[in-house]
Amino acid sequence: MIEGINIRWPDASIRGVFCDYDNFNVEVQDNDEHDHAAKTLRCLGFLGFQMVGFWDEIIVHDARVYPSHDFIAQCEHRVMNQLPSGSIERSATGNVLLEIELIDGCKLWVCAKHFVVEGLDAGL
Repeated sequence: MIEGINIRWPDASIRGVFCDYDNFNVEVQDNDEHDHAAKTLRCLGFLGFQMVGFWDEIIVHDARVYPSHDFIAQCEHRVMNQLPSGSIERSATGNVLLEIELIDGCKLWVCAKHFVVEGLDAGL
């Protein structure tokens, strides 16, 4: 469900999270022994995100994509009766949940249509 360049999630580092109207991006430093490249995970058509209890860990324990989850239902229900979005990616149905769990147990949830991983320019 995540297209593009693979990320070895365990022991990767979150470099940053960036959000605006059309974009929710997670910049990841992959710490694979063969690939230390920075990558951007683009959450296309995102409807919502949540992170509770963030302290100071940025090391990833694991990441998973779920086709069904209470948070997806909450996000879709919230926008179901809204006027159509200006985003061509955004939809009130058929979304999935990305869960990134940090080593301290904190979880980042992103509800979106789909996810794409891209490499970052060397200068970033």
